Amino acid sequence: MKADEDRSNLLALRAYYLGPKGEKLVVFDYMSRGSLATFLHARGPEVHINWPTRMSLIKGMARGLFYLHMHANIIHGNLTSSNVLLDENNNAKISDYGLSRLMTTAAGSSVIATASALGYRAPELSKLKKANTKTDVYSLGVIILELLTGKSPSEALNGVDLPQWVATAVKEEWTNEVFDLELLNDVNTMGDEILNTLKLALHCVDPTPSTRPEAQQVMTQLGEIRPEETMTTSEPLIDLPEASLPRVNRSFGSYENVAD
Repeated sequence: MKADEDRSNLLALRAYYLGPKGEKLVVFDYMSRGSLATFLHARGPEVHINWPTRMSLIKGMARGLFYLHMHANIIHGNLTSSNVLLDENNNAKISDYGLSRLMTTAAGSSVIATASALGYRAPELSKLKKANTKTDVYSLGVIILELLTGKSPSEALNGVDLPQWVATAVKEEWTNEVFDLELLNDVNTMGDEILNTLKLALHCVDPTPSTRPEAQQVMTQLGEIRPEETMTTSEPLIDLPEASLPRVNRSFGSYENVAD
């Protein structure tokens, strides 16, 4: 893939201003559709986000992050669904990149703390205090889980964050219960694709940084999971008998067994 194609998933920087007192300002393109967070969590009941759209967003973010790391040598440091913006065709555009280079140490620590409160911060940043490619990939993994589950990472309860909640459900073989019901009811959803994407996301949020993939590997694996030429219609998920499944409470970390 060409570098300019990768850059298409970054919000274009149009201007930079450095004031006489050291104030800094960056100007990006305006995205009228807003952020991925708003698109996913603040939409009306009449707005549906099917699997092809979600996978397209995931691939776009991976391409953008790959470009930042490999071609621009930039660590994002604060990747969240709020700073992934959407154009009129729902293409993902990563914004706020490069700001870490403009920040003081104190300001950078504040950004990391905010990311932690929102549920996107890699656990090792509590000690490292400095983002790197693997912490960016962790944040990407959280956003992928956000798209798969339909849950905001900031909703964590009882000290259980979104990655922990999903990992526990998978370990207990309650995997189907973590997915957004809208995905399970979507005729465009292929079970093997969302399961493999879930596995990849959990790989991205592995607590051990060295075992996480790089952005380029994430991009490659996504292409293998759903090749670009894949049609937008495919076999739906196979439904399992409702009585045979433990139901996961929609709040993180709480499970309710409804089996007889």
